[in-house]
Amino acid sequence: VDAATVREWLDLDLLRLAKGETAAEIHILVPTEGGARLAVASDLAGVVLDLPAPWGKASDERRSLRVETPLAPGPRRIELALDEAAFLSIDLGEEGPVGGALGFGRPLDLLEPGRFLLGGKIEYLDWNEWNAFIDRYLAEDRSGAIFSRIRELEIGRLDIFGRSVEQVVLSGTEYQESWRFEFDTAWAVGSIVMPDDLSILDIKLQRLDAAGLFPLLEAGGDFLPGETGLPTTSVSIASLERGEAKWGDLAFTLRQSGDHLHFEGIKGTLRQLVLGGEEGMRLDWLRGEEPRTRLLGELSFGNFGDVLKEFQYEEIVETSSGSAALELTWPGSPATFANPKSWRRR
Repeated sequence: VDAATVREWLDLDLLRLAKGETAAEIHILVPTEGGARLAVASDLAGVVLDLPAPWGKASDERRSLRVETPLAPGPRRIELALDEAAFLSIDLGEEGPVGGALGFGRPLDLLEPGRFLLGGKIEYLDWNEWNAFIDRYLAEDRSGAIFSRIRELEIGRLDIFGRSVEQVVLSGTEYQESWRFEFDTAWAVGSIVMPDDLSILDIKLQRLDAAGLFPLLEAGGDFLPGETGLPTTSVSIASLERGEAKWGDLAFTLRQSGDHLHFEGIKGTLRQLVLGGEEGMRLDWLRGEEPRTRLLGELSFGNFGDVLKEFQYEEIVETSSGSAALELTWPGSPATFANPKSWRRR
């Protein structure tokens, strides 16, 4: 059986992802209650599958494939199972696909008309690979009424923007020109709105544990995406934590200029300190052969003794209020704060 012939017979352009010829068992199932179905089974030897890891295969590899579809004319649902671990359902209307679902580990039920669902449980997912796959094989098939949705997809390891995140539960919805994701990991819970052109990101975190953030900063920014760099990113953190300690809340805008990162308009509260004033503080992470970090701006406080206590110093000073204008520079990333070269306080 030639993969191109099967694609033409099923009228399913998505099967462009399969190329080659293989042996197959073909059965016609006729239940007593009616509704005849065609069932196809194959080990796909001789077929190349252009799928993201771990589902792609070379022609000399074998994977079990099961396909079922009604024989009746008109709208129908095609169901495919790969290795009984990835389950694809596609609803076909008179003019092509009108919805579907891809379930990892189990078939997805409750398909939604006009949506392509992704869910289940998978050990590894590379976001860039899957995004490229959707562009290659799904974008042209979808009319303006069909969008994608991710429903509680459990991921053992997610690679995104060059960063690996362990144990993620991800939900998301694609709108006309953007995605909205909701995520839950051991160190961050929140949402992100990501337009298709990645012109700007909007990240809202209900919780962020700094213990998970520090490895990113200590890595020197190697998590940043590709040659185009990081888009302008608006970030708000409702609860910044370190283990069981509640540090406060933050909001800022993150911009990239060449190799450098600029955290602008930083406002919020951090360990008994009020950051930013009217304009907000600014942190410049100047990366390169001799990386350094610069912090500028104003902060204020109530009782400075509470600030000292927060940083585990003796409460030798008590005040009703105070403020400071900072200009600090130190070598390395923001995570390596030590021995500032210059500072002033008022």
